[in-house]
Amino acid sequence: MLRIALLPFIVWMFSENQYRIAIVLIVISGLSDVLDGKIARKYNMITDLGKVLDPLADKLTQGILLICLALFYYPPLWALIVLFALKELIIVAFGMVVFRKMDVVPSAKWFGKLNSSLLFVAFAIVLLYLLITGTPLPANYAYILTAICGVSMVITMVLYLKHFKTLMKAEKNP
Repeated sequence: MLRIALLPFIVWMFSENQYRIAIVLIVISGLSDVLDGKIARKYNMITDLGKVLDPLADKLTQGILLICLALFYYPPLWALIVLFALKELIIVAFGMVVFRKMDVVPSAKWFGKLNSSLLFVAFAIVLLYLLITGTPLPANYAYILTAICGVSMVITMVLYLKHFKTLMKAEKNP
């Protein structure tokens, strides 16, 4: 819930060009994500609600950061935002089908976590460059990061679709 509550403040700090504060809030968000996951696993507190809220907070954070960067610095990121939204909608739709048919909330897979990590590394590069130089990352580097993230999103979507298909086949053939 903390990560979701921080999002309006992150947007506000971006809109006010308060990058240091925005970065601090993003770091707090990331650390709370890691801490929450460790606590849940260590004390066996993994719940279906957590399986839904954790990736929701991740996706909202990623989407907000993409939108902030597109609005304020890199208009070409809108293509990545569309791809991001499409990927998430498709994964959620198929995840709901799995849930309805199997009464199981599908958990995050390593490739989804890798994709999220890659996005956050790209955000960190862009934000640190902005913070250090006071100027946006040069366009050619921004395009390279955008392309890498876009390819990662497509691969992640395909792997999740294959995973859901495997789950559904296992359900039909126990």
